[in-house]
This record gives sequence, C-alpha cells and structure tokens, in this order.
Amino acid sequence: MSIENELRDILNPAELGEEAADSEAGADQAPVIEPKPGNMPSGYLEEIKPVCLNAELKYQEVMGVIRTIRKANQVLEKFHAGDGKVTGQDVEAAKQEFTDAKQAYILLGNQINEGIRQIYVAAKTYPEDSMVQDLYITYLAKLLCSLEARNPVENFVRRQADFVFTFDREDVVITEEEQRRGLTKEQKVKELLEQKERQVGRLESRYQKRQLQIRLKAGERPLLIIRSLVRLSKMDPEDIHTMIWIATLMSQELGKIRDPNKRLEMRDDILSYCQRAFMGIDDFLNRQGIQNLSDRDKRRSEYLRTITQIRKPLVEG
Repeated sequence: MSIENELRDILNPAELGEEAADSEAGADQAPVIEPKPGNMPSGYLEEIKPVCLNAELKYQEVMGVIRTIRKANQVLEKFHAGDGKVTGQDVEAAKQEFTDAKQAYILLGNQINEGIRQIYVAAKTYPEDSMVQDLYITYLAKLLCSLEARNPVENFVRRQADFVFTFDREDVVITEEEQRRGLTKEQKVKELLEQKERQVGRLESRYQKRQLQIRLKAGERPLLIIRSLVRLSKMDPEDIHTMIWIATLMSQELGKIRDPNKRLEMRDDILSYCQRAFMGIDDFLNRQGIQNLSDRDKRRSEYLRTITQIRKPLVEG
C-alpha cells in the first residue's frame, strides 16, 4: 500500500495490532459482574483515579498526533492536485511525519485501551453511582476518539470526550419547575441514571462496532457480523450508521442465498433497515448538533445517496 493510501485509510482500528484487538474483544467476552447497591467506596475510587487521569493525558497527546497526521495528508493532497507550491522535499517531510505520528498514535491508543476494562468493571459493579457512570461515559468517549477510524468521530462523541474526569459527587437538586410537576428527588435520580444508561448504550455499541470491523477484516463470516450488528442496533436504535452497515452487508450476502423464500425475507429486511435509516436521519443530525442548514443538507444528501444505492437494485430488480 502506498503512503498516500495509508494516509487515506489512517486510523483504521484494524491497524491497532493484537493488543487493541484483544482488548476490544472484551465487549463480547465480558466477565459476569455482580452489581452492588449504592456508591463506590472511596478506596475503590482512589484505585481508578490514576487510570482516568492517565487516559486524559494520553487523549490530549492523541489529539495532537491526529492533527499532525491530517496536516501531512493535506500536503500530499495538494501535491497530487498539482499545487506547484508543494515541493518534493515537502512530500518527503510529510511522509516522515506520517510514519512517526502513526507509531505514536498506535502506542497511545493502546495505552488508553488498556484501562477500559478496569473502568468497565467499576461502572457495572456500581450502576447506581452516577459519578462512576459519568467516568465510564467520559472514558469510553475518549477511547473512541483515540481509535478514530476512516470516518471522523461523531460530534456527540467528541463533545463528551472533551469533558474532563470529575471525581466529586454533586447532590441532586429539584428545580421549581420540577417541584410543580411533582418530581421527587428519588424520581429525578432514577431519570438521570436512565439517561446515563442510554448514553452508555450508545457509546458501547460504537466501541463494539470497532471490534466487528476488526473481525470482518480478519475474515469472519459476514452473517455473524450482521447478527452482532442487529443486537447493537437494539442498544442504540437511533444510530443510522448501524442500520446502513447492516443493510450493506445483507445486500452483499443476498446473492449467495439459494432459497427464494429466504432471499425474499432478507430483501425485505434490507429495505426495512434502509427505511429505518432514512426515517432517522434528522434525529441523528440533531444528536450530532449539526444545525447549519448547509451542513445538514450536505450530510442528509450523503445519507440519502448511500441508502438509495442500497435500495435501488432491490426495488428495480
């Protein structure tokens, strides 16, 4: 693969090596954890603090490395576009920057990845501890941003990753409006934990999709990947990327099915996932915080084009 193609494919999770792949595989091999009521003991909190603080330092380094990689990519793009201001020396320097940055990126991403199991166990052990859930959410977001793939990390993940780890618990306060609605402190605590649970589901599904990318590239049967993706689509039913990926893989497998009834059934499933993706575009863009009309129209048209490319052979065939 040429250095230019490597730059285009930069930050592919499959390039993180066996260490990251093994760590990400933990999502499907997670140990059985017995949940405990209440908050995490202070002694346990002191154990995971260094893990979080180390991840924050590595995350900031990763962001700098990604900027270096993108800068090198811009130089090569200008060179191939015929920009006379870019010299051969500039190209060689960009290649060297890329090589050095890639090695640093893989190392830092693996280092952040090493800590996720410990934070995962803490979060699943103390599901009622709002602060611990926030730590887990923030860690997951930083990890996802440090494993950035060919497509940029989603805006809502990036926003969450930019939060710093907070180790202080804040008391839940009922506002006047909530009092008028009759909301109790216990009910608000329950609502907040449910919101965090949904956030965790969204991030965990994206984390597990990284593992599926690795497994697919390693040669695992697409039908097994599809089965896992269907499960993830239930964890976050608003993630249209999952719907589109399922539909894409199914359409690739459709021609291999000999049974006409099963083929028709899969065809209907593909169209159903395309429809779900189509119906969820605006909500998905809202979650990303994309409010600029021009940007929204551009993203919407990209999704529509992708969905149409999947649907068209099925509808016209």
